[in-house]
Amino acid sequence: MKRPIPWAVALTASLYWGLLFYWQRDVLFGDSATTDLAYDRAFYGIIFSVFYVAYVMACLMKDLPASLKSMPIIGKYGKFLGY
Repeated sequence: MKRPIPWAVALTASLYWGLLFYWQRDVLFGDSATTDLAYDRAFYGIIFSVFYVAYVMACLMKDLPASLKSMPIIGKYGKFLGY
């Protein structure tokens, strides 16, 4: 069984969320010219990114049941269509 490498997981997470914060830094921490709608979108985008990463990790760690694997489209592409 393969085990995760802790430093690699930490590096990947810091790069992912670091770049996400960098991309939205002006809206979240910048000038007051941004609207409330833009701030809300940036804030909720970062919050939902946590749930998206958890979903992707769950899909990659768990396998489909045997009954779903035998279905033509779902068994072969089901998890990746969900991404």
